[in-house]
Amino acid sequence: MIELHHNQLVISFPEVHPDAFGSVSFHRTLRMPDDGRIYPLPAGLGKFQLIHIDNLAKRLPADMVKKGGVLMPIYNAEAMWIGFSGDYPIAIKIATGKINAITGKSWKNELSHHPQDFIDISRQPWLDGFNTEKGIVRQFTAVPMGQGYTVEEQITGEAEIGGIQVIAWPMKASVYVAMQEIRRKREEREAKRRRRHGVSQEPVFYDLPAFLRKESGRTMGVGAGGRITQKIAEDVYGADAWDTKYSSRCFIHMINAPDWRLLTGLPMPRPPITSREYKKMGLPWFKYYGENTYGLPGASILNRIKSLGFLSDRKEKNTHYFNEHEVITICRNNGNVRDGDF
Repeated sequence: MIELHHNQLVISFPEVHPDAFGSVSFHRTLRMPDDGRIYPLPAGLGKFQLIHIDNLAKRLPADMVKKGGVLMPIYNAEAMWIGFSGDYPIAIKIATGKINAITGKSWKNELSHHPQDFIDISRQPWLDGFNTEKGIVRQFTAVPMGQGYTVEEQITGEAEIGGIQVIAWPMKASVYVAMQEIRRKREEREAKRRRRHGVSQEPVFYDLPAFLRKESGRTMGVGAGGRITQKIAEDVYGADAWDTKYSSRCFIHMINAPDWRLLTGLPMPRPPITSREYKKMGLPWFKYYGENTYGLPGASILNRIKSLGFLSDRKEKNTHYFNEHEVITICRNNGNVRDGDF
C-alpha cells in the first residue's frame, strides 16, 4: 500500500515482509541551464507539498479525481528531483505522462528487464531526470500541458495524461531473508576479524543530512531540462527476485503553483530559487559515487527528445558558476577503511 506522511509517499508491503517498506519524495531544486554543459547534482531545497486528491474532490475535474493519488504544486519551469529511501529492495517505475523516465517507453503495469525499466530504492537514492545517455540525465522540469514541451507530448503527440506516475513491487521475502543471512554471517566474520586485530566496531552511516538530499488547477507535465551527471543503477538481483504478485501505484497530479491557494486555501509555495541566490547561500553541488555500481545505458527514445531550451529557442547563459572544489562526493560503500600511500 501507499500512504501519505509528511509530504512523502510511504510504500509498504506488510503481507510480504515486516521490513518491506520505503519512501518516495519530490524535492525542489535549482534548475540547470540548457547550455550544453553537464552539471553536478544540485542540492535539495525542501520537499514539494503533497495532499490527498480526495480532499479536494468537489473542486477538481472528474477525470483527475478518477485517477486518485495526490496533488502537488509546482511553478512553470521549476525543476525537481525524486528521492528514494529504504533498506528493503523495492523496484519502482517512474513515469511522466505515462512515459517511462528510464526507457522512454509507454506505461506498463509489469516489470521489464529487457530493457530494465525501474530502479531499486535500496541502490538508487535519487533520480534527477530522464535517462538520455549512460551516466547523464536531463533534469525533470515542470511545463504546462498543450504546448508541445512535455516529454509525453513529444513521444505520443498528445497532451493527455501529465503528472507523474509511480508503481512499486517488493523483493520476494525468501530472497530477502537469504540475503540477510549472508549479510549476518559476513558481519560475524568481520566482527571476529576486528576482535582478533584489536579493531573496534564503528557504526556505518548511510543517511545524509536533510540539506544534502537524502530526502481546477492547470495541469502540468514534465519536460527535459539541462544535463546532469547521474548513473541509473543496474538491477543486481535478477527478474526472479521480485514479487510481482504484489504492487502499489500512485498518480501525482501537478498543478501550477499560482492556482494552489485558490484550490486548497493553503499558502502558495515560495518561488523557485535563482542561481544567484544558490551561490549567495553557499549551497554545494554533489557527485554520487556508488561502489560497484554499473550505470544503465541511456534510452535512445529519450536521447532524441528535444530539450526545453531547444523548443523555446532560448539560448541560456551559464550563470551557475562552480569550481571542482565545491563539488562534494558522496560515497556509499561497505564501511571498510581504505589503506593509502604513506
